[in-house]
Amino acid sequence: MTRYVAHVEALSAAAPALLPAHAYVRYLGDLNGGQLLRGIVQRTLALPSGAGTHFYAFGSAADVSARKTALRTGLDQLPLDDAGAEALVAEAKSAFERHVALFTELGRAL
Repeated sequence: MTRYVAHVEALSAAAPALLPAHAYVRYLGDLNGGQLLRGIVQRTLALPSGAGTHFYAFGSAADVSARKTALRTGLDQLPLDDAGAEALVAEAKSAFERHVALFTELGRAL
């Protein structure tokens, strides 16, 4: 987890234009798979219903859809040239790989 944090901190200082890639991967990942993860977290940690999983509560299906649309619209409006868009896509791929590693690490900790 510390490697991921260090990477995002380094991006913040050196290439903040790439940070939206992490928002895309993290937030859309939660919006798309959060309800599934909510149940897994609840069962794995034997939590009472709703306890400790508010992170995955995004409202109704309409709310979730609206949040996805708003995020995609915001990302589509980023002022990027071709090189910037390619760098952002490359960082999103890296962010996805980092999130897989992070969840793998978290899974080992349980």
